[in-house]
Amino acid sequence: MNKEREKSEIMQDELLEPEEAAQCLRTSVKNVHRLVRDGKLSCVQYSRKKRFFKKSHLDEFIEDHTVAKAKSVDKKHLERLPSLKKGGAKSVEGSGTDLAKEIRSLWQ
Repeated sequence: MNKEREKSEIMQDELLEPEEAAQCLRTSVKNVHRLVRDGKLSCVQYSRKKRFFKKSHLDEFIEDHTVAKAKSVDKKHLERLPSLKKGGAKSVEGSGTDLAKEIRSLWQ
């Protein structure tokens, strides 16, 4: 009984041509085939050259690639980072020129 119900559900899920699937996803047919090759979009492979797409395949793809809205950040409560002192590398022990001299001596 369950197999019959599953079979009828499968038959009710309309099969779409690659052109129709591309139209639903608002992309090109070439990109639809690329998504299948990359394993990102499921399809029904009828023969070597013929693919069909269920609406459920497209819905699943859309659901998997939907990005949630980013949460807004309250900037008033952010901790201010200390600013770096002027001088950059000069304030650190040893200077950039000393390092350059050491590298040149190694190459000679």
